Amino acid sequence: MKRDTKRRSPCHKQQEKLLLDRLSDALSAEEMHRVLATAVLVLDDAGRRRLYRQVGEETAAVLRTLLAKGPAEKRTPALTPSAGRIREHWANLWSKWDAVVLESATEDGQYIVQEHHWEQPYLDVSSLAGDLEPIAAEMRKLIPKTIDLGLEPGLGAADVLRNLDEEVGAGLPEWFDRPDQDCDLGPELTCCIFEWERLMSSGERGQTFALVDRVRRAEAGATRFGLDGNAVTDFVLGLDEAEQREILAGIETHRQEEHWVEDLESPYSTWFRIRHALAGRWQPELFEHISRENVARDWTLAPPLVARLLRRRRHEEALPIIDIAMTSYLQLRDGGRWDPCASLFAATHRFRYGNSDKDALRLLESWRKISSALGREEERHALDLQIAIARRWSDGDAVLAAIANIPERFAPLGKRLFAQWRELVVHETLGPPQADNPSGATWVGGLVDAATEGSAPLFRNAVKGWLGELERNRNVLAASVVALATLTADVSDGHLARRAPALSRALGRAAEKNDALQAWRRSAAARLGGAEVWDVVMDFWKRNVANVVPDPGSNVGADYSGCADWLAAVHELDVSAYRRLVADWTARHRLRRNLWRDIDARKLPRDAPMQSAR
Repeated sequence: MKRDTKRRSPCHKQQEKLLLDRLSDALSAEEMHRVLATAVLVLDDAGRRRLYRQVGEETAAVLRTLLAKGPAEKRTPALTPSAGRIREHWANLWSKWDAVVLESATEDGQYIVQEHHWEQPYLDVSSLAGDLEPIAAEMRKLIPKTIDLGLEPGLGAADVLRNLDEEVGAGLPEWFDRPDQDCDLGPELTCCIFEWERLMSSGERGQTFALVDRVRRAEAGATRFGLDGNAVTDFVLGLDEAEQREILAGIETHRQEEHWVEDLESPYSTWFRIRHALAGRWQPELFEHISRENVARDWTLAPPLVARLLRRRRHEEALPIIDIAMTSYLQLRDGGRWDPCASLFAATHRFRYGNSDKDALRLLESWRKISSALGREEERHALDLQIAIARRWSDGDAVLAAIANIPERFAPLGKRLFAQWRELVVHETLGPPQADNPSGATWVGGLVDAATEGSAPLFRNAVKGWLGELERNRNVLAASVVALATLTADVSDGHLARRAPALSRALGRAAEKNDALQAWRRSAAARLGGAEVWDVVMDFWKRNVANVVPDPGSNVGADYSGCADWLAAVHELDVSAYRRLVADWTARHRLRRNLWRDIDARKLPRDAPMQSAR
């Protein structure tokens, strides 16, 4: 970049300073700006030429461009800032940076958090790192110019990480809690560091590994802050082939050095992942070695390795890798292994509630290909069924169709996995079974069996049998309200609120969740005589609704809305029982003003006879 060649005399500088000082004393900043703009605009061509000579070549170039556009013209494209403006902006950004860091050393500063008065205050370094991000974003725009101008301070990895370690929270009392875990800086600041290091390098081939080695050494030496892993990965994997190969070769040469060892041994670290990705691109044998050595600790290394082995028809080699990966994925202990012929994959907690189900299914699909290639027929059919159920486990019709496709000679396999899926349906519908009541497994299992057989009587008889059990045991009935709520909603054909609004409100308190199987259960119930079962269920409620009303005496707190909602349901279905309950509550709970407030809010009568709702 060209520097200003016109040197102003000491006398001229003194006159400028004197004028600016006097203007600053006499005028506001807005007035000074107006004076400056007006003075430039009223100059004729000769005056502008004299001005250009006085301000120097670089500043003059910016002025010429600006004045050539005219005062009213939009500034697009943006003008290239002068060296002076870059210096000023760079200094302002570092002032903002310093202000953020200094704020961390203030006992009542914004980065000091005390969640409860009895807890020790702590320094929130992650919020501080977040506040450095917009500053770093502005710095990134200036990096090439600042390096060209030789501005300091810089953004070298060692300087940034060391200074943050030393300065963040400096001077806080010893009793302040300081987080033990490292805090990663944001992607903008991480990119700033890499771009600075790259532009400060010689630019010659063979320097790329030196750059990443320098950054890695700085990060390993930092005690509190690290770099953003995704930004580091994007930088390395975005380089050209020669530079990536250079980095991989450098890592392999230096991987036993102290600042590399720990990160390369952890399969979840940034540099382990980078090494693995680079090996996958440029050194297949090293890729296989890394994957095999670490798949037991990180099962996600298995799918790409197994895919490579299958492309080379190395089926026997792939099987033990899948076995190890599935053991790791399912977190089996004490030498346990998963057998697709014996255990339903979709029923595992890890599959339904984890976040890597697609990769796990990729493993099952690879396993199925291997079983087919090796002639392991039962295992192949088991994996066919496992994959079909896992993909659509909440769609009972799809699951039953997949089970029906199992060849007759493997019928025991289909029965085993069907029984486990049936248990899964019960569990997902009603939650874990309770030791003190039958929970509703009878009717849910009955629905599954009826759907399998296509038998409406089977479903109706299962519901009747379960309701009969409840009617004979009042304690079990009270503990089964959630299961009853689910059954009632499932057979109401979506019209529970219209058919029995008060009961619907009361049951809504008991079962508010929409589980994954709800749509299928309701569709199956409608096909299996749901209208007739609805009549059975409503007859049951009319006989027994009063037996599930919670006793106000056992209520915790001053909210009796649940008691009032159930009382409204009794009023809707059984007036005689309603009158008995009101009389009993009047005698025992007449002083509970909040109870009667909630009852009155539902416009329920206290003693007058009512007509029974149909």
